[in-house]
Amino acid sequence: MSENIEVSRIIAARPNRIFEAWLSGDEHGKMIGSSATVDADGSFSAWDGYISGSTLVREPYRRILQAWRTTEFPPGAPDSQLEVLLEDVSGGTKVTLKHTLIPDGQGRSYAQGWNEHYFDPMLRYFEAPSSKLNDMNDALSEAMGHTSEAFEAAGAQAKKTLKKVQKSAKKAAVKVKAFVGKAKKQLAKRKAALTKKVKAKPKKAAAKKKKPARKSRR
Repeated sequence: MSENIEVSRIIAARPNRIFEAWLSGDEHGKMIGSSATVDADGSFSAWDGYISGSTLVREPYRRILQAWRTTEFPPGAPDSQLEVLLEDVSGGTKVTLKHTLIPDGQGRSYAQGWNEHYFDPMLRYFEAPSSKLNDMNDALSEAMGHTSEAFEAAGAQAKKTLKKVQKSAKKAAVKVKAFVGKAKKQLAKRKAALTKKVKAKPKKAAAKKKKPARKSRR
């Protein structure tokens, strides 16, 4: 038989801060006020080796899944599973711990332990001025990153728009050039026709002009 428990608390910190602290040996220890280690392969320990296990799943800033046990587990008992859920809410992050496959009879003790030995010290740690400053720095870095991305996106859109405008301008220029060329040809034809007509008029007038008749003398 096994037991399942679920506990939650709102911590005054951003989800990324809690996520990174949970998976960092140094900051995990500071966060709970005791020693903690995290190895490169994902194995960890806390509270001077009382807790041990390994991280199975990391979903940045929202979920962590770990194989988890204490020195109080009966010999040969399988690891329990701890799911850490982080939800961004007003006032900070709602941290929910879903602890399953706990050895029978130990669930109540661990529910109390999560509140007294994790949530309470976490509240004090993340309320400290140094932690608040780290949180503000993270928020500023994130905002600057978003601003940079926005500028890059705006620049890319501007280039795209400029290319469209240049393409349209080239098409318009070709059309205007063709129109002007056609207009020049038509004007040249009209000019030639008009010049021909003007030159022809004096000849016709000269052909029609008659010499005056001589008066006879008597």
